[in-house]
Amino acid sequence: MLKKLAKFQREICLGEMDMYEYDSIEFLRNEIKTFTEERDWDQFHSPENLAKSVSIEAGELLECFQWGQEPDMEAVTEEIADVMNYCLLLSDKLE
Repeated sequence: MLKKLAKFQREICLGEMDMYEYDSIEFLRNEIKTFTEERDWDQFHSPENLAKSVSIEAGELLECFQWGQEPDMEAVTEEIADVMNYCLLLSDKLE
């Protein structure tokens, strides 16, 4: 499931999938919610913990560009997917 979400998000980020083909944000929110519920992870998802996770994953994204080297685009898109996942979880939690 997690690989499916990352693949979907990566395709959107790389422009390989039309974002408007689906209600992609709603689709992702539902998939992430189901994935989280199946593992009983919501107990760990306080707004504070989710905000920290956004920052941690954003740091990992930044690390892909460290030292001015050519970034590994697969790693970049995976980190973008991680940031997006935590942002969506946080936005749901704050609703």
